[in-house]
Amino acid sequence: MAGVIFATNYVGHYTYVNNTSNTVAITRFWGMDHWAARVGAGAYINWLVGNSLLPPKDLNPQDQGIEIVDRTTVQDLQELPTTAAALQNDMDNANAGFTPLGLAQNAIPFDINPSR
Repeated sequence: MAGVIFATNYVGHYTYVNNTSNTVAITRFWGMDHWAARVGAGAYINWLVGNSLLPPKDLNPQDQGIEIVDRTTVQDLQELPTTAAALQNDMDNANAGFTPLGLAQNAIPFDINPSR
């Protein structure tokens, strides 16, 4: 944006100077849904870039062991969709009013055993 200056004073608070030299203070609040949207988009973009850079199958038949680099051997590519699905599940639970433990909003837990 031509003629626009952004300066960060501290996290979440930004000073915006518009084209008429008026200074406007902007406060941004990021909730769980905002973070989930950013993490989900980041996971998707990383998955797309990883799949576009790696070949479907290693083209050199002489490669062995660690030399084989393709979409089937890079474990992070399989982890990204799993992470995105877990994130979506957490967002669905939060939107339904469940706590991080999966309990209903007004539930009172008794005898929570951390070893189980």
